[in-house]
Amino acid sequence: MKIFRFIAGHRLLITIILAVAGIMLIAAYAICDTSCAYLRADIIDIDLKYVGVLFMALLIACALFHLADLLRLFIAAGIGAQIYLILFQVQENVFCPFCLAFGLIILLMYLVNYERVENRNKRHHTLVYAFGDAEVPFSKGARIPLLAVILAGYIFVCFSFSGSAIPAYATIPEALSSFCIIYA
Repeated sequence: MKIFRFIAGHRLLITIILAVAGIMLIAAYAICDTSCAYLRADIIDIDLKYVGVLFMALLIACALFHLADLLRLFIAAGIGAQIYLILFQVQENVFCPFCLAFGLIILLMYLVNYERVENRNKRHHTLVYAFGDAEVPFSKGARIPLLAVILAGYIFVCFSFSGSAIPAYATIPEALSSFCIIYA
């Protein structure tokens, strides 16, 4: 029980440490030359590496300013995004250890910052709020289930993600591909 009390008492500091570890992981990936180095992805035309650094910087800012509910909302959206990105790796059958470790860091942040305030007595409320909840900023106490934010993060990445798991040397130049289609 002591460990849970320690984590609860230091969750913002632990979040900052995990976020810095996430940024260091992205930096290591940027200079990586392993089998997954050819993976390319972006969200709204911004390289995923930069999105990851900005996301972690946002989490650090929320933790520094003690915005715990907003922090939980962003982390939940990050969980939804990570679910999509891991499914992309499964679909392409290419697994990047850096990407998976980054997802693990976000999962650890989620667990460290988990909070469930609402007591619901109906079965469907219990299931919806099982993932935790957070106060909506500027709403005078209204709370939202984090499951809805996880789904929103997933849907956002579904529509804004563009990625490729094909090595640059394996792509067919556009002129050659149209030649192949015409004469095949």
